[in-house]
Amino acid sequence: MTKTKEGDVVAIEMQDHRYAFGRVLKNPLMAFYDFASDEIIEMSKVILHPVAFKIWVMNSALTSKRWKVIGNILLDDSLRAPAVFFKQDAINKSLYIYSEGSKRPASLEECKMLEAAAIWSAEHVEDRLFDHFHGQPNRWVNSLKIK
Repeated sequence: MTKTKEGDVVAIEMQDHRYAFGRVLKNPLMAFYDFASDEIIEMSKVILHPVAFKIWVMNSALTSKRWKVIGNILLDDSLRAPAVFFKQDAINKSLYIYSEGSKRPASLEECKMLEAAAIWSAEHVEDRLFDHFHGQPNRWVNSLKIK
């Protein structure tokens, strides 16, 4: 089992054999860059690109060796900022904002642009990245939308 640490940059091979890139933040949070390449490139070039999204990721995505660690670099302040997600009660559909272990009631307007609080598997992240870079909707993102 490979132990990853905060700041690790990973290369993720997608189904079209191109590579997407992610960064380990505060466990279980990861950032995924808005950049894909035909080959694994230097981490110093990867981190120059903007972040497309931040989500929680299952530890097994990193320990399975499915994603290749290509280096480690200290996180800047923007990547250390607490992530904010929305949660929706499955029964009464109430919305909440969730960050760093606390939640508070929220309006639809506050939640519209946030990621759903969910822990993603490696396969689901890979599907999402592939769809992102091909400009198509992702079924996993759609399944987590506000009801």
